[in-house]
Amino acid sequence: MPETIHNLAGCVFVQEVFGSSLALMAPLLKRGLDEPVTATKRNCARIIENMAKLVDDPYEVAAFVPVLLPALERAKEEVSDPECRNVCGKAHEQLTRTSTKPPVWKRIELAKVLATLEGLTRLPGKIKGLSDTVASHTAALALSMLDLKNLKAEDWVATLKPILAHPGFDDADKVIASLLETCAKEVQVEEEKEEADDAEQLCDCQFSLAYGNKVLLNQTKLKLKRGYRYGLCGRNDSGKTSLMRAIANQQVEGFPPATELRTMYVETDVQGELAEVPVLDFVVNHEGLKGLGVTPEMAREKLLSVGFAVDDSTMAPASLTKEVGRLSGGWRMKLALVRAMLLKADILLLDEPTNHLDPGNVKWVIDYLTSLTHVTSIIVSHDIKVLDQVCTHVLQIDQLKLNMFKGNLTEVATKYVPDLMSYFELKATKFTMRFPQPGPLEGISSRGKHIMKMTNIDFTYPTAPKPQLTGVTVRVSLSTRAACIGANGAGKSTMIKLLTGELEPDKSSTGEVWKHPNARVAYVAQHAFHHIENHLEKTPNEYVRWRYEHGSDKEGLEKVTSKLTEEEELVLSKPVLIDVADDKGVTKTMKAVFKRFTEGRRKIPKSKDQEYEIEWLSVTPTLRPRTFTLTPDLPPLTPHPDPSPSP
Repeated sequence: MPETIHNLAGCVFVQEVFGSSLALMAPLLKRGLDEPVTATKRNCARIIENMAKLVDDPYEVAAFVPVLLPALERAKEEVSDPECRNVCGKAHEQLTRTSTKPPVWKRIELAKVLATLEGLTRLPGKIKGLSDTVASHTAALALSMLDLKNLKAEDWVATLKPILAHPGFDDADKVIASLLETCAKEVQVEEEKEEADDAEQLCDCQFSLAYGNKVLLNQTKLKLKRGYRYGLCGRNDSGKTSLMRAIANQQVEGFPPATELRTMYVETDVQGELAEVPVLDFVVNHEGLKGLGVTPEMAREKLLSVGFAVDDSTMAPASLTKEVGRLSGGWRMKLALVRAMLLKADILLLDEPTNHLDPGNVKWVIDYLTSLTHVTSIIVSHDIKVLDQVCTHVLQIDQLKLNMFKGNLTEVATKYVPDLMSYFELKATKFTMRFPQPGPLEGISSRGKHIMKMTNIDFTYPTAPKPQLTGVTVRVSLSTRAACIGANGAGKSTMIKLLTGELEPDKSSTGEVWKHPNARVAYVAQHAFHHIENHLEKTPNEYVRWRYEHGSDKEGLEKVTSKLTEEEELVLSKPVLIDVADDKGVTKTMKAVFKRFTEGRRKIPKSKDQEYEIEWLSVTPTLRPRTFTLTPDLPPLTPHPDPSPSP
């Protein structure tokens, strides 16, 4: 039993679950919950929770609730392991929620179907031309079709006509059609009436959506109309971005193909290989615009219309010739919207369109979206003001379903969904991040003493006619909590990159950039691709292990200021004299070639100085591969005049 449950727990459930599947699983799960092994109970609870999420009709699970719910109730109270109790509690909550949600299909009894069949001949108690046995069998088959939620006319004819089509009964087709129509009204749950308007309907589809082994949406409906602006809301990790990407990638079942409906996913992240491409070329060569006849002149006209300058001669924050990677977040959003304009998209999918934008650019985005009367927008944003000013409808992801409401965010939260505003509060997150306390910085006794500073720094981007920053001075101490503010394109990110060593000041700059040698500085870029663009195939775990494989931050070694010049590499490639002790404690002077610092260090006894551990490239039998040899106040390594290898 434990092995069977363990194997079942490894199955990925993504399709809708019906009573037939539950009938097979329920006895196994009930027995598993009765097992004394905690791991088996936990696996059973997880299976029940996952399957219950995929039950669309509470009628399907009704027969199994009396069997499984008491077992879960007992497990969540009696199991000693708190984590297992928590899993059982979640399964109990999900099964209860599924069994009590509104039905999607009304139930009908056999007697009702038989009475309907009798009524169609207007001869109560007797079916014209049919025996009682044939009538009962016909009603039973019709009930089976209703239990299967099958209302297709062709299937009803194929199932019932062979029974009804015999001499003496000539109205089989008419009776089947009338029986289907009457029974359909009895079982179908009436949907909410849509608002009457003349807007063109762009899509009306029902689909499920999963990401890996996580089900995001199950048998939900999506209806979109032209010119409406939908705010997509849901808790963190509910699948908002995944849904928009699935729509853009034509992965939503029943969604119109790209030949009928043009959809553009508007994003501001730029792939690493495109970061150095000029703005105009970036737009013209976009994959989505190929084959649409977009010329450089057309792209140029659109870019100029939203504020891009012709070139960098005026030091404008964005121009046609500027590299895409050098654009600020606000200008990247404008660039993405220009591509959508040229595509003449029917639907815009915008994920946090106002992130990193100053108030002026936020207003520009709002005005632009509200001016689109023939383009539909789906917007994910954590800015309540933006959703209130832009949205005509709200799409809420809740319990694996999409719920649509008319009105902006505040209006919908007030009238229909009071919990909607909780999505925009800090408590909406399901996890907390705890940063380790770094402890005191060795060598720094005062929190007000500078640990990083930049003095009178100038910086000019390649090909730019004028400096981006001039005479910048910054001081940072352990007590510093500073906010860097300014308009989009003013150079905020540039200044931070100079301070952290991501960029180098102009050679003509008279100032300096300094960091305390013991300080460890973490740089979190505005755009995530800055960190992961070369690691998109790695899992988060693999990326972290790669980055800190040897104890040091490999990304930090890629900084411009951390790279050696050709002259420095030449010096380090030559042997140097070092003093080492052999196994007997005898100190000898030998030659070795520097390989790397290992990040290991220790304090010299009776001194305030530090020794740094070095790994050597040339290792002889009497030379250990790593030795502590250098202190910060020693001069640089002096190459030995004889480059020949040591004996």
